[in-house]
Amino acid sequence: MEVFILLAFGLTTVAIVAFFLKPYWDWRCSCSKPLESQISRTSFQCSPGELVPAPWKAPEVVLSVVVPAYNEEYRLPQMLDETLAYLESRGGATSFSYEVIVVDDGSSDGTYAAALSTSRDASLQHGEVRIIKLLVNRGKGFAVRAGMLAARGQLLLMADADGATSIRDLERLERALGPKEDAPQIAFGSRHHLREEALTKRAWYRNVLMVGFHFAVWILVGGSVKDTQCGFKLFKANATCHYWIQITGVN
Repeated sequence: MEVFILLAFGLTTVAIVAFFLKPYWDWRCSCSKPLESQISRTSFQCSPGELVPAPWKAPEVVLSVVVPAYNEEYRLPQMLDETLAYLESRGGATSFSYEVIVVDDGSSDGTYAAALSTSRDASLQHGEVRIIKLLVNRGKGFAVRAGMLAARGQLLLMADADGATSIRDLERLERALGPKEDAPQIAFGSRHHLREEALTKRAWYRNVLMVGFHFAVWILVGGSVKDTQCGFKLFKANATCHYWIQITGVN
């Protein structure tokens, strides 16, 4: 009897470990494949092998905004309208140019169609909207990776599709990077100053989970970043290229 109990316990443990490791394994396998093989369609024409710009190629626009989106059919249009209006206003007085890359992470709703309709309705003079739809849902990290690899800007901004952070806060991140060569290469947006208000509004169990997650991040990563989960981060192109090549490789 004890043998059967130990065997059942061992099989259960293996099954649980496999369940939690499968997403990571799938992600590692997908990263080894060419990005183009994992895309079902795009809103723009792209020759084979040209979706990911070569590392040595000069940036074509000043700013790339990467927007990962999964089942965001209803929230994405408003976010795009506000983003495009702001970016167009910046292009009127300077040589500012931009692209907004929406990465539909295998959504089951009309996210791709909503992004396409919004971009077509907008009157754009200083930039464009490029939409990429992945074959299957890979998760937010993979969607961000796909958008960053396809981006062509001097600066690359990651922004959430729900518009939780105002696009106008981009200027604060730009000031944080600065123009000097020895200036920071990455600027993180943060909502840490809203922490107390959020704690009073959320259910107690969500606060417990949040504190536990932040503690785990501090143990694993350390550093002085107060809010690692804010979906508003700005990268310089050279830092982005180095980061994504080192972490995932360019395919």
